[in-house]
Amino acid sequence: MSIDRRIALGVAGAAAVLELLAGQLEWVRIGEAGRNSYELFRSAQRLGFDQLTVFRVIWFLMPVATLAFGLCVVTGRSALGGWMVAAQSLVVGAAGLAVLTTGLDPGPGVMMAIPCGIVGLGAGVAAGVAGSSGGAGGPTVARRSRKELKERIDDSDPRMTNAEKGPAIDERS
Repeated sequence: MSIDRRIALGVAGAAAVLELLAGQLEWVRIGEAGRNSYELFRSAQRLGFDQLTVFRVIWFLMPVATLAFGLCVVTGRSALGGWMVAAQSLVVGAAGLAVLTTGLDPGPGVMMAIPCGIVGLGAGVAAGVAGSSGGAGGPTVARRSRKELKERIDDSDPRMTNAEKGPAIDERS
């Protein structure tokens, strides 16, 4: 079964954007105040959880990663873009699961982040694999198709001259 790179990229892109939206929604309710993911990381930093510093920096760079994904797709580096979304989705899903294990009251952002993280991880890996191995719609497929066409032309009719077979023969010479 081949992976259609374009579909995988579309699903990965949608998941990345929805993950950004999930980060802006309420993640936990502490007393009367609701906190989105960014406020939650700031609160953890203020409370002295220095172990989360690297994770917090990565979290604040998620919008940049989503923009970089878009640039990768536009510039034809779909494999890199797919792997970037996979990494982002892994972080988002892990953060959502971590909040669920704290015992705090999870908000809609967490409930949106976990499924988006799972879908984004799967679609990002699929896009990365399809882009790097030449899955359906990838650049390698086009090269294979031309090669197969040349072979078919060569084998089609032994009585045909090279001029009759067209430019496909001339490219090989």
